[in-house]
Amino acid sequence: MIYKGTNIIPADKCGVWHARVFHLYKGFNRKVSFVGEFIKVSVRRTKPENWLKKKNKNSCIYCKNKKRNI
Repeated sequence: MIYKGTNIIPADKCGVWHARVFHLYKGFNRKVSFVGEFIKVSVRRTKPENWLKKKNKNSCIYCKNKKRNI
């Protein structure tokens, strides 16, 4: 599960190190998104001289989940 405002690490090697979720598709008052659904993210930290710049907004697919033992 992923919520609005969550900081994520992208699974692909596009040069983005950190991104933040700010929109969940499929509904106006949506609270949670699951694996395989579209989300909208803002790039927070990238490699220098990368084609994706900081504060760039992109839509992406939430594709992996790491289970933590608390």
